[in-house]
Amino acid sequence: GSQAPGIGPYGAVVTPDGKELWIANKGETAGMFGRTITVIDAETGELNDTIPSAYQVDHLVLSPTGKEIWATSNGEGEIWVFDWKTHENIKQIEMPKHGGAHGLVFVHYDENGESKTVTDQGGHHMGVNPYKKDKTLNF
Repeated sequence: GSQAPGIGPYGAVVTPDGKELWIANKGETAGMFGRTITVIDAETGELNDTIPSAYQVDHLVLSPTGKEIWATSNGEGEIWVFDWKTHENIKQIEMPKHGGAHGLVFVHYDENGESKTVTDQGGHHMGVNPYKKDKTLNF
């Protein structure tokens, strides 16, 4: 089987257990703005859920710990955080001055104040792999 996502699919991410594909339904067609995330069963291709979300979500990023999926909203200037196991929106983070949250980077600062990119739209870095069973972060 297969399932079409919502309007204007953009970014996607696989859950740490490999069972679901989350797709951001951004919109970006004339007069149309997406406001949902489509969740598809990775094995069967069938629809698992349609999750209400912010306007124009484009990037979905799995947190470095593998516990949350973070969704960036261009239309509302927010980042929406979801528990991927329950599909629940657990918080919304407003961007300063309603800035467009077009992208997302997780950064680690070491004891000397040096910053290193841990996770971004390009994946996980510095040995971080939330898809492994052992979620120990290697900083």
